[in-house]
Amino acid sequence: LARNIAGVTHLVLLGNGGMQPMEAFRLLADKQSVSRSLVTDQVQQASLFDELNRVEKIDAHTPDYSMVNGRSVLYWRELSQLKHSENLLALDIPIFMAMGEADQAVPAESALWIKNKFSQENKTNLHMVLFPLADHGLYSQNGFYLPDFMHQLDLWLGSNPTGLSKK
Repeated sequence: LARNIAGVTHLVLLGNGGMQPMEAFRLLADKQSVSRSLVTDQVQQASLFDELNRVEKIDAHTPDYSMVNGRSVLYWRELSQLKHSENLLALDIPIFMAMGEADQAVPAESALWIKNKFSQENKTNLHMVLFPLADHGLYSQNGFYLPDFMHQLDLWLGSNPTGLSKK
């Protein structure tokens, strides 16, 4: 949406590493040693990796109401069509990205991956914050990082008030 709405001057992503969704979930599956069990209408126990492969092979026009990792196959199909990386790299507005290093829903490595892509393209409009030991909700054994996130976001917005990238 940020690419298609002319008035957008800044983008903030929380708990999203910017990698293509299915690639990020594959990374997460590998990271979790593909040991998480899932229950679907057709498969009693399978790895997340196997289930994601199954979803990608289903014809888009075939109705499939089974569930994969708590979401419908339709959800996963739509998610697989999103192009987060390309959309982020196409933006010239300031981007603030934050997530927990111990996020179990989105791998923190995906944020490091997109940061590397920005660097390869000589783009300087990405500001990233990774919270140590924090999960997807920014909770950790050290406390709750949401107030810190809001403070850092406020400071970042103050340093980029016009929305123009500093090149």
